[in-house]
Amino acid sequence: MMKNLYYSFLLSLLSLSACTSQTKSDYVIGNVSNGNFVLTKNIDKVQEHWKSVMKTQNNEQPIIDVKIISATNEENREVYFLVVGQNSKHTFKIATEVYSNGNQIYFKESLGAGTVTCSGCNYGCNPVKVGKNWFCDGGCGSNCTKTVTINTNQ
Repeated sequence: MMKNLYYSFLLSLLSLSACTSQTKSDYVIGNVSNGNFVLTKNIDKVQEHWKSVMKTQNNEQPIIDVKIISATNEENREVYFLVVGQNSKHTFKIATEVYSNGNQIYFKESLGAGTVTCSGCNYGCNPVKVGKNWFCDGGCGSNCTKTVTINTNQ
């Protein structure tokens, strides 16, 4: 019974968090299944976007681990969603904000928050959003470097 209430609550949050209008170019990349985020579709568009961002950083390392995560914005307490990828050594992470509509997760290349990369160490240094700003969380101090790329081709 409690498990069903939890899943109902999670789906309600997902429905309420659709903070952007959906367009035909938005791309379903996953959904919520039994309270877990699952990549269900081909993520070629996400990877193409990441490659173009990484190219501006002269970074050509392969991204091997991709997942959808949710977090709570510490400033405004809103739930947000990210599709996050990392290299094999976990020393480089790239994230793009995605949004939910019902139980589906959508990639929208023109979503205003942009894409953030965090690099430098294999612990901590994870992308987080506070207010409208990106940060890389603590753990490895000054070894962690953040870069934010905003898509201006909207």
